[in-house]
Amino acid sequence: LKYQNQKKSKMRNTIAASKSLSQVFFSVLEKVVINPTCKRFGIFALLLYAIGWVVRWYKHISENKLHFHRNAFNLQLMSRMKKIKKYCPTIWLLSCWLQLLFVHLKEKYDTEIFHYHREILEMEDGGIVGLDWGSNSHCLSPETPTLLIVHGLTGHSLEPYIESIYRSVIKGGFRVVVFIFRGCGDLELRSPKLYNAGDTQDLRRAVEHIVRKFPESPLYAVGCSLGSNILTKYVAQEGERCRFRAFVSVCNPYNLYDINCNPSWTKDILSYALTRNLIEKLEVHLDTLKKVEEHYDINIQEVKKARSLPEFDEAFTIKLVGCKSHLEFYKQASCDGDIPHITIPGLFITCLDDPICYQGALPLEDLIAKGNLIVCLTQRGSHLGFYEGLKPRQWHGGTILEYLLAVEHCHRMKIEVPS
Repeated sequence: LKYQNQKKSKMRNTIAASKSLSQVFFSVLEKVVINPTCKRFGIFALLLYAIGWVVRWYKHISENKLHFHRNAFNLQLMSRMKKIKKYCPTIWLLSCWLQLLFVHLKEKYDTEIFHYHREILEMEDGGIVGLDWGSNSHCLSPETPTLLIVHGLTGHSLEPYIESIYRSVIKGGFRVVVFIFRGCGDLELRSPKLYNAGDTQDLRRAVEHIVRKFPESPLYAVGCSLGSNILTKYVAQEGERCRFRAFVSVCNPYNLYDINCNPSWTKDILSYALTRNLIEKLEVHLDTLKKVEEHYDINIQEVKKARSLPEFDEAFTIKLVGCKSHLEFYKQASCDGDIPHITIPGLFITCLDDPICYQGALPLEDLIAKGNLIVCLTQRGSHLGFYEGLKPRQWHGGTILEYLLAVEHCHRMKIEVPS
């Protein structure tokens, strides 16, 4: 009985204390709401807290995640690279969709023009590819380092993401050339064969031509989006014979099955848009397409009905490459299985909010298992966006230049490249 009385007394004291606390809270709240001075102070304190939270969040999303082996070569590279550690996205382009839209609008309405000199290379089957040389190429010495840029799906040399690389790299003293796939960038389609995600033959011929043209020039390469998948496969296939001193992969799809065959409403929309773009590019070459129909038994009218990339590849691409299904083609064309065979230094820049090449396809364990590769994961940037500053400029161009210069420095210092 005594214990129960003590327990009731303790409960009454707790209730009384809670009532007094609630009275104090409501009296303070009343003063804050009614008293103008307290009200202004409260609003100011809340505003400061909100600003502090936003700054802390923005600082968090601006820090890149870097993965690499801590060997002498990579540590020397990282000591000479500043931009790679942080990417501060444009405050009004934080959404991946806004960045994607801005890339499209900039490509459509940008009035800044970069001048290239186009060289046509004829392939063994009569098809042609292009090499768009930067306007400063003829002024540079034969020993000047050369950077080969490989564009993305249906791309060309005036894409905003290529202009960013071009603008940065020519300031660093490099010679720049953009590789143009068959039928892209206003190139005439002269043969039934088109390019695809797994075909490296045309790129191989272009590299051989550049080496013959500038035998004393160190050669580097950058691939963007689909072009980075093709470039990565080429580098892996060449192995020890690879003529590049180093390469950079930007927004690589890695696994074509994962990015094309995992359904979601956002992917369906993007897949439809990319498919329509492909079909529009094909319709430009109607005369050659008639030869394609006859040579590969393809019904172009069925191809035009495709509403997604898998449908397009099932009706068109697999017949060009001789695969039984688009699933077999995606397995063959994906570069993720080739990563263990890379023997030269490489930088892989991947955006974690990329709506096209999403992070689920990223073979991170395979990449970080290689001592010659560095992986940079940005938390924002969308697909080939990477806009920073109030007046948006793309971040990846300067980062690529820093990496190339760092590799050049390591080569001069004769630091051994790890395997």
